[in-house]
Amino acid sequence: MVLLVEFDRFAEEVKRHCPRPLAYLTRLAGRTVASAAHPAANFLVRAETKMSLESAQFLLQEAGLEIGRGQWSPEEEAELLKVVRPVWFAAVAYKSSEDKPGLWVDATYHQPSGGEVVECLYREFSRDGVVKGVSVEEFIRIAEPNVVILDADEAHRFASENESAQPEESGPRDSG
Repeated sequence: MVLLVEFDRFAEEVKRHCPRPLAYLTRLAGRTVASAAHPAANFLVRAETKMSLESAQFLLQEAGLEIGRGQWSPEEEAELLKVVRPVWFAAVAYKSSEDKPGLWVDATYHQPSGGEVVECLYREFSRDGVVKGVSVEEFIRIAEPNVVILDADEAHRFASENESAQPEESGPRDSG
């Protein structure tokens, strides 16, 4: 059984339903997730907040909870969580041979440096025959790459901001 509560009630519910005041915190999809369990009773208390992991930890410790890093989850959700890994998105704008600049996008499971991103772009372009007989240094001089790297939290924050900026729909739209 899972009890989902507002974050400001989380500590109170943990103390009420769990055998010891121990909770776990993790970051997931741009939010801090708090969870505590009573394993013998198959009972889980869970809350989410937009605040940082450090701020949530401070507030919960002030409320008398011990804090660990990680999360309790129902068994059926645990399998899904195994595939959730941190993701970084990298984009490179570069001078191209066309009238408009080029844009290359990639994603990795580790935090890349700007240099690693440019080297990956260069290797792909070399493999695909886009650049021939050009060193990586010459490629950088010619292409003038501009690298942007986002982690999953930043991407989720942008998506949330864009979603909240969308006007609410007042009813069906006429498509024609």
